[in-house]
Amino acid sequence: LRLRNVNFGYSLPSAVLDNVFISHLRVYFSGQNLFTWDKLPEGLDPLVPNGTQGAYFPAVSSYTFGLEVKF
Repeated sequence: LRLRNVNFGYSLPSAVLDNVFISHLRVYFSGQNLFTWDKLPEGLDPLVPNGTQGAYFPAVSSYTFGLEVKF
């Protein structure tokens, strides 16, 4: 089981932003290679081709948090 890509975002309703100088506000999170669950020994990746003995660099996880603001 593998979770490769996730994107979450939320835009505040315009009614909340009526009394401030911001016209649009969005908060978001994005992640890649977040989770792998398997029965392989530690350090082996299930996506590595057979016969390579796992001699590949491991998949790197990345996380992005952001704030999008329009005035």
